[in-house]
Amino acid sequence: MSFDEDRITVELIDGRILSIPLSWIPTLNNAAPEEREKYDISLNGAMIIWDPDKCAINDELSIADYLGPSHK
Repeated sequence: MSFDEDRITVELIDGRILSIPLSWIPTLNNAAPEEREKYDISLNGAMIIWDPDKCAINDELSIADYLGPSHK
């Protein structure tokens, strides 16, 4: 997973690349770049989690939410 000034990019285990505009996720868009890097991946790999005890962000990103309705 990586970030640039406009996007979060995630490589899925099947090799697909998912690129999400940060503007779609206000908590990440408004966060400092170094805070965005303080994430954890859920055990099943379906969620990216920012724990407010570890960083200034309190959010969870469900990968399925960005893949479309047929993947939920």
